[in-house]
Amino acid sequence: HRPGSGDLPTPYHPERPARVINAEKQLREKYGEGLAWREPGLVHDDQAAINILKQIHKEKHLAKVKALSESGGGLLDWQTYTNEETYNVALLAASVWPSDMESACMRLAASA
Repeated sequence: HRPGSGDLPTPYHPERPARVINAEKQLREKYGEGLAWREPGLVHDDQAAINILKQIHKEKHLAKVKALSESGGGLLDWQTYTNEETYNVALLAASVWPSDMESACMRLAASA
């Protein structure tokens, strides 16, 4: 999203920067040092991440998101705005999820 742009998303749209900021704040307050906070790395066309996204979204949808991101962003639909980082952020989220799930399961198993 483009903070302060006056464009979508509206302050009432569920997908907006404040949602991520609030989620991080809540997690830090509840778990503090119990979570391993990491800075994301760059992911560009990571095939494993793309394969994960293909399990959720049609290839046509992924191609549209990628094209919009490569052109600087725009409206994906009437309420979903993309920017130049949207596609890479989706790849990053998909690439991080499996390793984080594995790590969480290992911690749960060790504490059982």
